[in-house]
Amino acid sequence: MGRYEPSAVPGARFPHLWLERETRSLYDALGPGFTALSVSGQCHAQARHAAADLKIPLEAVLLPAAVAAERWFDRDVYLVRPDTHVVWRGPSGGVDFHSVLWRVSGWA
Repeated sequence: MGRYEPSAVPGARFPHLWLERETRSLYDALGPGFTALSVSGQCHAQARHAAADLKIPLEAVLLPAAVAAERWFDRDVYLVRPDTHVVWRGPSGGVDFHSVLWRVSGWA
């Protein structure tokens, strides 16, 4: 209990990051629903489109490039709940965000 090790596996709380030179916390950028986090931002349009179709609130946040160097950052995209817990992680390409959002929202 006295040792914290950052992890971004589903079920874990996404590690805290500063987005803009220690002036804006990642946790402040999370939306009222789900948030798609990625370094590349390639999947943000797809995730937003799927969320709009399903009427699920979703924000998309571009992570600092330095995050990719962190040892716990092993996927391209993370889907995070408003309580900062990771519900899904995966590649930036070839993802069916309709299915992912359907499942993690509890509608599946």
